[in-house]
Order: sequence, then C-alpha cells, then structure tokens
Amino acid sequence: MPNNHALADNDHLEERLPILEPEEKIETVFQDFWTQERVEAIQQLCIEENLKIEAVNQMIADYKFSGKEPLRETVLSACNEKPKLLECKKIFARVVSKLLDIINKLDNALGEPGEEE
Repeated sequence: MPNNHALADNDHLEERLPILEPEEKIETVFQDFWTQERVEAIQQLCIEENLKIEAVNQMIADYKFSGKEPLRETVLSACNEKPKLLECKKIFARVVSKLLDIINKLDNALGEPGEEE
C-alpha cells in the first residue's frame, strides 16, 4: 500500500523549495512543513477514531513528558461517543498504536522544534 504522506511530502517540497525567498531559511520552511504534517496526522487520527482533538494533543504531550503510554481510561474518555464494552480493548490498542506512530514519525524523527544538535 503506497504511503500517501511520502507522496505528499515530495509534492510539497518540490512546490515550496523553488520559491524560497532569499531571507527564508530552509530549516524554518521545513519545520513549518513538518508541523503542518503533524497537525494533519493528528486531525486524521481524530476523524478516523472519532476522538476529541484536545484530548489527543494532551495524550501526546503527556507521553512526551513522561514516556508512558496513555491509560485505557484516558484513551476511551477521548472518544466523542462512548464505545461499547466489547470494542474498548480494540479501540484502545488501535488508538495507542496510531498515537505512537505519529509521535515516532513526526516528533521523535526530527527532535523538538527549536532544538539544536
């Protein structure tokens, strides 16, 4: 299955790089692009799983602070509609997996905005 983000990444970069203004730094433009990718990934997760975006952002912030995965109650309380009892385990596992994918791909891959190596 093709990775739509990889395709979008190349399209965006090909569009944006040729028109960089002389005063723009590539790092800044790329960081803005990466931030937008992160926002879109979180929005997509919220749409797919019917989650509250504020709760998802808080789970990400908590994970980045503590390094601990969100609790089952935290994930299930982020749902816009209370899941049926038999669905809870699957929903929890799926949401945590997608959340960690976002964090690993879009946060940990480049470090935090403003971090210097």
